[in-house]
Formats: sequence, C-alpha cells, structure tokens
Amino acid sequence: MIKKRKDEVAFLEVCFAVYAFGWGLDQFATILAHGWNVYTQNLWSFLDVAFILIYSIYMVLRLQGQRTGDLGTAEQAFDVLALGAPVVIPRLAFTLLSDNLIFLSLRSMMADFFALTALSAWCFFGFLLSLLWLGENAHSITKISSWMIYIWFGLDGVGIERSSEFHRFLGPSLMVAFAFLGNTLFLTILVSMLSNTFSTISSNAVAEMQFRRAVLTLEGVKADAVFAYQPPSIFSLFSSSYH
Repeated sequence: MIKKRKDEVAFLEVCFAVYAFGWGLDQFATILAHGWNVYTQNLWSFLDVAFILIYSIYMVLRLQGQRTGDLGTAEQAFDVLALGAPVVIPRLAFTLLSDNLIFLSLRSMMADFFALTALSAWCFFGFLLSLLWLGENAHSITKISSWMIYIWFGLDGVGIERSSEFHRFLGPSLMVAFAFLGNTLFLTILVSMLSNTFSTISSNAVAEMQFRRAVLTLEGVKADAVFAYQPPSIFSLFSSSYH
C-alpha cells in the first residue's frame, strides 16, 4: 500500500494477489469440506470472511482498472484494500492469543451485540418514520437519520434541539423518548447481555479452549489433500490438474 502504483502492477502486488487468492481458495475449500457451521466455530472466521470479501472487491476493481486503463478505478481498488488493515491486524492478535479469555468471549459478545443492534434499529425505525411524516418532508430522511444516530451514541443533541421543527409538542416528545430508549435503555440491556455472556464463557473457559482445538483438529483431519498446503494453494490446484 505504501508503494502502490495505479498505472502498473508491481511485483509485490502480484505476489500478494497470488498469495491472497490461494489463501481465499483454501478457506473456500474448508467451508465446502466441513460446512458453514463448523467453519464459523473458529474465533477468527468472521475476520477471514471479511478479508475475503474485501480482497474480492479489490481484485474486481483492480482488474477492471487495468483492462480499461481507468486510473480512478485502480485508485478505488487500493482504497478498498486499505479497509483490510482493521481486519488483518486483529486477525494476528486472534492467532497469537487464541487461548486468551477475552478473545474466547469476544466472538459470542460480538454476535450478541450485532443481534441486539439489528433488533433495536428495526424497532426504532418507527421513530424515523414518525418524525419524517410529522415534518412533512421539511428534513430529508438522511438528515433525520444522522440526528438519531448521534443521539443513539450520545454524540450530539442537535436532533433534540431542532425537534420542535417537526411538531411543537410531539417532535420533542418523540426525540426525548428515542433518546431514553435508544441510549439509556439500549446500553443498559447491552451491558447486561455482554456481562452475562462473558461470565458464562469465563466459567467454562477450559471447555471452550478444548472445543476450539477440537474444531481445528477436525478441520485438519478432514482436509482435502489438494488444499493441504500453505498458501498460495493455487499452485497445488494447478499442479494436481496435470496428474
């Protein structure tokens, strides 16, 4: 990324592309061999899937840019690839500290967090529609959404200050109710859920570690010989096609 070249493909970029493609192919073969349920039992599976998605978008944009000679598309490819840093760095931590109690519980805690967030966003969508209809399109849905997000995370209170623009009484009432439910109640429930999850995993930490190791052992025993090499696995795939 430091020495990226939009107008040509450097040797290091080729090495990275081949290695990453082989690694992604190996992950895909693992999913096919063991199923999605077994694959996602790894602590870092969600990071691997995220990086594969980022890499796939990068490759599509990069190849399209090289084919058409469009430097803007090539620049977008590197911008997408830059998103891989927040995925790769934690992946190293997950690998080096796989038996750490915090990392063991982090996967389940993140699942609880996203589930509760999605459910809350679904329920709070009614507040957004109500404010949109009360304001009679005085403010765009994007603007109202940004105000509500700021209130949800406790970043800004502009939405409450300007709530009277929707309705003299109902606007402030809705915003205050949303602030109470979305900020205070949501955070209270979230902290309680995460604390309970961490406590449960902490009390069964040894069994959890053994389970993760059993999953890795199962994947290793049932691994396809074609993909039993370290990346770039693409070389083993091509070589096997000639036998």
